[in-house]
Amino acid sequence: MAEVNQKDLLNEFVTDLEQKVASNTIKPEDFKEALYQLKEAKFKIQGLLDLLQDSNDDMKNLYHVLSYDNYADLIDDLNSLGYWYRKQNEKLKDAFGKMGYRIMEQTRAGKRDDVFYSFLRIYRHYPNKCVSSN
Repeated sequence: MAEVNQKDLLNEFVTDLEQKVASNTIKPEDFKEALYQLKEAKFKIQGLLDLLQDSNDDMKNLYHVLSYDNYADLIDDLNSLGYWYRKQNEKLKDAFGKMGYRIMEQTRAGKRDDVFYSFLRIYRHYPNKCVSSN
């Protein structure tokens, strides 16, 4: 029963995308959301297979296939993220150059909180993809 419901949900999801394409009301965000949900489902399935891999060799093989696929996707994402950060490196160098003297003076004056705040303003948010790759 649950298997039929799962297939119906997946079929309904794809049918919804097909209808939006046919009626020309599709947006890039719809595809981004669909791809995100597929990736999340693959990671959840990998977690379930991880629990079952000791009980059966077929489950173990499925786990390895899916985990290699997930890791390949993650490495591709990290690779593209690395290229993006390489381009942003120039902005980081400029920010240090502009704020270096100010930070040095605040350090000399003992304004520790201001120094930390200055560094935090320079750096960007650490992406979740990098966190999940550890």
